[in-house]
Amino acid sequence: MNSKRIGGTLFSNITNIGDPFVFYEDGYYYMFGTGYRGEAFSCYIGRSLDQFNENPVIILKKEDSFGVADFWAPEIIKYNNEYFMFYSAKGNDGILHIQVAKSQKITGPYIDIDINKPLLPWASIDASPFIDKSRKIYLLFVMDCSKNVIDGVHTSQTYIIELDESLSNTIGEPKLLLTPDVSWEYDKNDAYRWNEGPSMIYHDGYYFITYSTHHFMNPNYSIGLAKSKEILGPYIKDERGPILKRITGVTSGTGHNSFFYNENKELMTAYHVHTDVNHPSANRRACFSKILFNNNELIIDYK
Repeated sequence: MNSKRIGGTLFSNITNIGDPFVFYEDGYYYMFGTGYRGEAFSCYIGRSLDQFNENPVIILKKEDSFGVADFWAPEIIKYNNEYFMFYSAKGNDGILHIQVAKSQKITGPYIDIDINKPLLPWASIDASPFIDKSRKIYLLFVMDCSKNVIDGVHTSQTYIIELDESLSNTIGEPKLLLTPDVSWEYDKNDAYRWNEGPSMIYHDGYYFITYSTHHFMNPNYSIGLAKSKEILGPYIKDERGPILKRITGVTSGTGHNSFFYNENKELMTAYHVHTDVNHPSANRRACFSKILFNNNELIIDYK
């Protein structure tokens, strides 16, 4: 499939991928995501965002992971000249957990720091690491709605927890940052509600968190925004509603974004859309748009 641009959205040539995460280094773009290619995770490589190699490199084998199924949403951070990959997978207990694996190269092989147990004991997904200006290391993650039930409603909520310098141990207790509590984020009678796929960026005195709502196969899967002066909150949700949503006839299921800098050091975001706008499914396509700031507002330039 060829890449194409419509308005501010660059549709990549990569499909059958969800939750895309991009890392730019030494003239190459590396894209990771939820995929379905036999092993746990793979990586697409490209000289530009317009064209990735469609034969991905396997970077994490199931034999090197605690997980047995449902490998989702990998994110990479480079720390002390090593690469750490945070991801979620289903363990032998049948529950989704977040784990961390490590490699000397961005393309792997990655191996779980502790193959016998996950990083987080709770039913959790969508890990996103963040190094604060204080050099403290935090992990945003989501308490998974499969087990997290609030007032009878299965609810995915965004939390944050500090990590130690090994990135393999947590410090203290997790703190709740976001819960689905705004009308556009769900339908009234939904038995499941989501604030998932968090990603954080710091700009001009504010911490911004983007997050996704609705089920990922719902055409109305959208990205919301919250901000705070302090990393631990409280976070105030943007009154504009979703800052990225479907464009009728063009996109569907726009969500689970992550931030990255391109070769020109411009801030961008990667996210997925349904590959077939008329038939939403788990087959998704990676897209890219620029991030703009205006009067302490974060804007995804996708239209």
